[in-house]
Amino acid sequence: MDQSPEYREINSAEDVKLYDEAVAEFHDGIVKEIAILNPSYVREDFSMIFGNLPTVRFLIQTQSAKWAATEIIFIGCSTVSLYFDHPSYTYTSVIEWTEEGVKLTIDEGTFVFVASRAKWRLVPEWIGPDVRFTTWPSFVLTAPPDQPGPSIGAPLPGLPPI
Repeated sequence: MDQSPEYREINSAEDVKLYDEAVAEFHDGIVKEIAILNPSYVREDFSMIFGNLPTVRFLIQTQSAKWAATEIIFIGCSTVSLYFDHPSYTYTSVIEWTEEGVKLTIDEGTFVFVASRAKWRLVPEWIGPDVRFTTWPSFVLTAPPDQPGPSIGAPLPGLPPI
């Protein structure tokens, strides 16, 4: 598989199979970074804007040159569960397509994420100690038209932008 910066969608069981083949289920890998973007926020006048479900972004690094680093973004997370129970931070993972969407389980339930959709890409240049999640891809910053609620870039109807 080429190591293109293009994001690939996970919208079906077949997409999950292609993803697993590309990254070997994070074998000999670690979760290097996790970022959670909550589209709800407090405005400057201290009113609160409620958005869609959160987005969770992962950077997985492995000991394989073929899939050294992978970014995966879960959009519209209905489940976000993090529990660190050991200091080694080496993981086994299962990604599957369910009735609720794409589900990622790491270390038999240490981390569980369920989202309506996901995107991923190979990013081999993201190996090493540097922090990579300093900005977000533009497709994350605006909710897709099929999801209810305001996006990060669009306030509730009738309210002025910040």
